Formats: sequence, structure tokens, C-alpha cells
Amino acid sequence: MSLNADEIWQQFIQKHPTAKNTPHHAWSFGGGSEAADIESMRVVAGMKQATTTLAALYEHDKQTMPIPNHDYEILFDGSVHAVAILQYVAVQQMPFDHVTAEHAYLEDGTSLSIWQTSHRARLQTQAEAIGQHFTDQTPVVALTFKVVYLPTSLLT
Repeated sequence: MSLNADEIWQQFIQKHPTAKNTPHHAWSFGGGSEAADIESMRVVAGMKQATTTLAALYEHDKQTMPIPNHDYEILFDGSVHAVAILQYVAVQQMPFDHVTAEHAYLEDGTSLSIWQTSHRARLQTQAEAIGQHFTDQTPVVALTFKVVYLPTSLLT
């Protein structure tokens, strides 16, 4: 059974009624539907606990950065089915070359140098899409999260 954002949120607040009026958004990992499927399943399996994006995207998309231990995020797979609800535990803005080895491991399970190589290209593409230039000093947002809810359909 696949869920949309409203359905998973209703399930979640039934179990956590104090979260009812808490801000929440829905999103999926970029890179196409296959990449979103892979990354969302890594989250569900506990293998991915972080992500990184350009800081400039928040302004470009007219969004505020999430508040750690407050805001919730509904995670979609590549078919836009809700697979989990996340809550950020850390939100840090820093230059790309200041991202830590710990964050790289939580995001991709790799070393910092491998993480930098793979993310440099992805972040360059994001920057170009909004008319900006990317360097190692470009501000990024390193987000660390925990899964706070998995729908029953994923647990069976």
C-alpha cells in the first residue's frame, strides 16, 4: 500500500498527537526517480542519516531552513510515495570544504574525499540551475536527521 503525504502525516499524528500543528514539508532526493528510490530506501534501512544541499537553494525556493528537533519532513521515494517521516537533529551552514568526515559518513557511508568528489559535481549542477557558480567555499547546509516514523506498510 502506498501513501501520500497527507495519509502518512495522519498516521503519524495519531501516534504523536503533540506534533499535529508542527511545521512539516514533503520532498524526495534529487537525481531522478531511481536515485530517489535508492536514497529513500537507504534512509528507511538506517544507512543514510544526513544530506547536504546548497544554502542558496533555500533563498531561491523561498524556504526557511528546518529547525532542529522541531520541524518534520515527509520523505518520498521516486514514485512520490511517502516512505518515512524525518526530523532534523542538526542543521549547519558552512563552506563546502568545511563539511566533516563524520557528516560524509552519515550521508553516504564513505570517506570525506570520496564524498567531496561525488558531491562537488552534484552541487555544481544545483548551483548552475539557479544561476550561481560553485566553489569549495560555497555555503552548503549539512543536515543530519533521524527517522521518527515508518508507515506500517513498510514494516510488514
